[in-house]
Amino acid sequence: MFSRSHLFYVNLPALLLGAVAMFVVGLGAVVLGQQLRNNERERAMNEARQLAFGSSREAAELFWRFREEFIFSLTHLPYERLLEEREAAPETLVPVRRFLALNQDILRELVVVGPDGRGRSVIMRGENYVVFTPLEPLPAPVSEVRWERILPSGSVQISGVVQAPDASIRAYAAAVIDPIRFWRERLTSFSLSHPGLWIHLIDQSGAPVIGRHAGDYADELPEFSPEVRGRLAEDGSEGYEGRLLHRVRHGDRSVDLISAYVPVRIEGWSGLLMISADEQAVLGPASKALTTLTAIAVAIFVLLLAIFLYFARYTLRNQRQLETSRRLAETSAREAEAANQAKSNFLAMMSHELRTPLNSILGLSESLLERLHGPLTDKQARYLDLVLTSGRHLLNLINDILDLAKIESGRLEAQFSSCSVREICEQAIEIVQPVAARRGQRLVFELPAGDIHLRADARLLHHLLVNLLSNAVKFTPEGGTLGLRVASVSEELRVEVWDRGIGIAAEDIPRLFQPFVQLDARLARDYGGTGLGLALVKQIAHLHGGRMKVESRPGAGSSFTFVLPASAVLPAADSPAPPDAALPAAPRLMAAAAPAPESGTPLPSSPNGSLVLLVDDTPSNVVPLRDYLENKGCRVAVAENGRSAVDMTSRLGPDLVLMDIQMPEMDGIEATRRIRALADPALARVPIIAVTALAMPADRDRCIAAGVDDYVTKPYRPRELHARVLELIAKRKNAP
Repeated sequence: MFSRSHLFYVNLPALLLGAVAMFVVGLGAVVLGQQLRNNERERAMNEARQLAFGSSREAAELFWRFREEFIFSLTHLPYERLLEEREAAPETLVPVRRFLALNQDILRELVVVGPDGRGRSVIMRGENYVVFTPLEPLPAPVSEVRWERILPSGSVQISGVVQAPDASIRAYAAAVIDPIRFWRERLTSFSLSHPGLWIHLIDQSGAPVIGRHAGDYADELPEFSPEVRGRLAEDGSEGYEGRLLHRVRHGDRSVDLISAYVPVRIEGWSGLLMISADEQAVLGPASKALTTLTAIAVAIFVLLLAIFLYFARYTLRNQRQLETSRRLAETSAREAEAANQAKSNFLAMMSHELRTPLNSILGLSESLLERLHGPLTDKQARYLDLVLTSGRHLLNLINDILDLAKIESGRLEAQFSSCSVREICEQAIEIVQPVAARRGQRLVFELPAGDIHLRADARLLHHLLVNLLSNAVKFTPEGGTLGLRVASVSEELRVEVWDRGIGIAAEDIPRLFQPFVQLDARLARDYGGTGLGLALVKQIAHLHGGRMKVESRPGAGSSFTFVLPASAVLPAADSPAPPDAALPAAPRLMAAAAPAPESGTPLPSSPNGSLVLLVDDTPSNVVPLRDYLENKGCRVAVAENGRSAVDMTSRLGPDLVLMDIQMPEMDGIEATRRIRALADPALARVPIIAVTALAMPADRDRCIAAGVDDYVTKPYRPRELHARVLELIAKRKNAP
């Protein structure tokens, strides 16, 4: 049923969905990772920029304080001691030494020039070690002088004037400052407080001059690429800040940095202060978070895929079970259909095989009883009457079995139309009235004023009432009373058949409507019956949307009520159905238990010796019907099959054709079609009556569709068939 390849194709959508989901997850991870990296870079740049600006401001403030302190100290330092020829006493130079020691991280030397243009320098050679140069002529003012000897490359100076109270100039002073030394302390302090960051001081050429970081290369400067140095030199000369993603060579490795730089200036020196972060250190947590998130997403996806595949396999297993169940159901349905078809075929065959001999038995018996072949003795008449009654009883039994089988298999289709309750009841009473009269019983008929019309199948309702009334007559003692009552109660129509007969025990009532069930074998022997009548009554009631209600007491009689819903009752304004619609001609009702015709009853004769073509391949059916029709004055020609019937119709031009259906060489259906297709319009319109042992509803439809004018099933009553023959012949002759 389901192979591995089928399983693969069933799961293929899941696999494709999984592949798409994996692609989406991967693409999302890439996009999300890139976004996270960009965000982290942006965050690191902003943080570096803020730190660079903060460090620049802090350095500017420190330098401003140094400048203010230096200018303030000019008036307190003993400069005149430095301008004397002889060497000043050490104790007199303590303030100078202290000033130099306090500012040794920025101050290289102190230059003092007197008003006479002679001066000297005080140079820091080490911690707490000061060197005094000889007094020598120096140009003034000092602010306009640059000494290559005492101002090495990269140094700047701060100049000032020492004035007397009378505003006369006492000395000129200048502090020679090394910016590199100033920034080295600042960078060291920053690196200690921010161990994960790099900080560099960049000169105007774009090269780092000092740098600090907490890594392995704290004292080694990184190598910038020419492109980066060019950009830094350009921004430094213009005083621009900036951000940068770049790679540097640092020791024996390459490092990717995220940098931000700001311009810095100390007196005449300018450059850039750059703060950087290792990109790997910055992006490491984000990468880990992204990796973790991706792993979680993949795990969730794999879990969902596993769940999906599990349910896919579960669904596939259910599909297999459903497919197996469906196939079993289809097989069972086909077997049931085949069984129903076989049952229908069997019923049709048995109906045909039983009706054919019954047709001969009943037809010959009725012909003899009508004295068509000579007088009968009383004993012969009683025997023939017994044969006729037994044959009709057998026919009723066959009809009941066929109707019950058709209803149970759903093959009996009710022909709903407007019908009169009064007419159906009266016709049912006419059927049972002769039997009740012979038993001395009184039959009471109660009907409300005005007629009631129903939407129902009049033939089936007639059969229901005949069965109920026949049972009432059968189980009511001679001279007893029974009745038929129609009433509307609580928006329901109730048709009740009651009797004052033997009654039924309460425990037996549930078994009444079961097929072939007799409540008591003794009753079956005393009263007869097959147990099919009430089963058929119940099925007819359900077919009309109604129900049966039973009330009975042993010895007091019984009441069978057919209850119909109000929806089945037509409004009074609706016109009643035509008389022939109330009880359509039905072959099984023709053989109902009506009394046999009395001998000597006048029978109609055929006018002017009408020619009837009798088509039948069974001699036992041909002989009694031919003799009966000839005795009635008809001329009868016989054809043994459908082909002969077409030829004889063309040659003889009969007034009417009695057509059997099942015949060799050509059946009656095809023969009817060919007769209707004859070129001579008079011959093509000849009346045709289908006379057949096929009694199923579909058989009647096939015959009517082929073009027959009437349909009679075997066994039939020759007297009624002859009446139909006369009616159709007269209708044709009177037609314009």
